[in-house]
Amino acid sequence: MDKIVYGKIYTMDRENPIAEAVGISDGKIVYVGDSSGVEMEKADAQCEYCGGAVLPGFIDTHVHAIPSGLFMAGVDVSGENDIDGIIKKMKELGARTAPGQWILAAKFQDKNIAEKRFPIKEELDSVSTECPVMICHNDTHPFAFNTKAIEMLDLDPKMDGIEVDGDGKVTGFVTDPAFMDVSESMVDLFSDEELLQGYENIDKYAAGNGYTTVFTKDSYRVIKLLFDNQSRFKTEVKPMLRTRNCFDFQSVEKLLNDEELKKITCVCAFGDGAFDSYTGATVEPYEGNPDNFGTLFQTNDELYDYLELPYKNGLQVSCHAIGDNAIDQVLNVYERLHVAYPEDDRRPRIEHFEMPKKAAIKKAARLNCMLGMQPLLIEVCEGMDMEGYRCFVGERVKRCSPYRSCLDEGLVIGGGSDFSVTEMLPLRSAMICMEHPVEEERISLYETLEMFTCNAAKLGFMEHRKGMLKVGMDADIVLLEKNPFNVEPHQLSDIAVEKTIRAGKDVYIKE
Repeated sequence: MDKIVYGKIYTMDRENPIAEAVGISDGKIVYVGDSSGVEMEKADAQCEYCGGAVLPGFIDTHVHAIPSGLFMAGVDVSGENDIDGIIKKMKELGARTAPGQWILAAKFQDKNIAEKRFPIKEELDSVSTECPVMICHNDTHPFAFNTKAIEMLDLDPKMDGIEVDGDGKVTGFVTDPAFMDVSESMVDLFSDEELLQGYENIDKYAAGNGYTTVFTKDSYRVIKLLFDNQSRFKTEVKPMLRTRNCFDFQSVEKLLNDEELKKITCVCAFGDGAFDSYTGATVEPYEGNPDNFGTLFQTNDELYDYLELPYKNGLQVSCHAIGDNAIDQVLNVYERLHVAYPEDDRRPRIEHFEMPKKAAIKKAARLNCMLGMQPLLIEVCEGMDMEGYRCFVGERVKRCSPYRSCLDEGLVIGGGSDFSVTEMLPLRSAMICMEHPVEEERISLYETLEMFTCNAAKLGFMEHRKGMLKVGMDADIVLLEKNPFNVEPHQLSDIAVEKTIRAGKDVYIKE
């Protein structure tokens, strides 16, 4: 054995839930059991003792490598109360930014500032006229640019979602459905090395929070770049292909021709947008807005045609669906795919699944859907008092994030962050799930930890090697300074990671 870890070990294997020692050799787990069973190996192995708790390395099922990694080099404006404060903070970054380089501001919430709006182009021009400037909403769907960025991106005023003024000129504000095309065009302006350095920001952050595997939902160029440079990273990258729209068959065909990448990649579509942008597709209209039902990004047939190509070639498919109408559309398309191609265990995914109807939960279970859900959306978007979404969907907000209902129907939920929409904090996610504002939707600590370990692995067909501490599996392990089962829920987010081990190697050690 190369290494032995002793402590209170939660294997996340329900058949063998608790152990005292884990033995590691050549990056794999070779022993799980009583400490006495590995004593004979002690002289030849590095031994570590954890006084808190030992768990399988955490898995995040939904992260946007780009532009999130780039935003980490920008400024976080979530704490600002008005546009003056935002512009001041952006100017401070601009003062140390070279001409021509991007000035980025992230985690903006228009509903949380005095003006209740995005900064306009002229205000962003005051930050810089020599640098492209971008401010992005917390949910990443709407964003705004200054004049320099508009010129560099050559924004098309005819594209749906690109705002124009009374004279037909681009204002710099972009929302659904144009946000995907525009964000991909922006990424095209960065070099490969800049993108890799951006992802290294996420990778270091993830390892420090106990993650050993990260699903990244990005363009073909980005997932190919990350896959080819996996050796640079502390965590394992699990790719998810995000295309510009459901008519981008070229990117899917590139993936299908990539013999290595296609074996591990999920192909993703978007059913709708987000409630904060009034583009989450709803069956009933938005609160106080009787003519607004959000936006379905395509028809049922268009979504089916797009997903059929990867599905019939054996690839997993996924679809972003926030509102109940989008969720219903995606389920109808998945049902058609299942009838046309009735192979077992295809595990079609739905991302977010934020406001389903009860019937949709049952249908998703019947179709063996896998759910990629993000508990911290409750805190960041819905609000722990649910007022964050009540202004959009009224009393329907009580149907949001129905964790208990989904688990009771037998659905597998993989936990994620949608980073940078929320932080990569699995223990805080557990706290939020245990304190869900809708009491009947609360779940236990153990169930939440399953979401970020064994169940997350199932979303990527990786349960044979990840998500549990079990002989033969990857030695992906996190050591916590305190035992989460011995503290109150509100104390969970204070528990620090002592060490993160991936494939038997230390990738993070607390200083």
